[in-house]
Amino acid sequence: MYNLFTFPCSSMVEQETVNFKVRGSNPRGGATHHSAHGCAISRRKVRDVPHGTSPIMKFYYVYILHNFPKDFIYIGYSEDIKQRIVSHNKGENKSTKTYIPLELIHYEAYRSMKDAKRRELYLKSNKGKTTLMTMLKEYFRKL
Repeated sequence: MYNLFTFPCSSMVEQETVNFKVRGSNPRGGATHHSAHGCAISRRKVRDVPHGTSPIMKFYYVYILHNFPKDFIYIGYSEDIKQRIVSHNKGENKSTKTYIPLELIHYEAYRSMKDAKRRELYLKSNKGKTTLMTMLKEYFRKL
């Protein structure tokens, strides 16, 4: 169980009582607490949050995997990039099973799922592949 606090109010706002409520799936709702300076601070207890993640900052990832011996590049999208890469390297994905081991060479994080999916589709296009080769020019030069 984690306790999350919002940032304290600035000195100009501290003179007023400001209530921050944290909304989420907690059926009991958020609780409001006041700091010593009179600034309202919200606290919410979060349960069932995977270790190392924060319910406040959700990201969607576009990632690029590479298998050097077979000169294979895979571009994908995931909400949990660590688990997805493990899944690829365990052979759980048809499209990458024959190219194990795969190395993560690049990833991008987006706050919007639509933006991440749009970027994935772009990188899979011919123009996107050219952009990718330009972005990772030094990586591919070493090979």
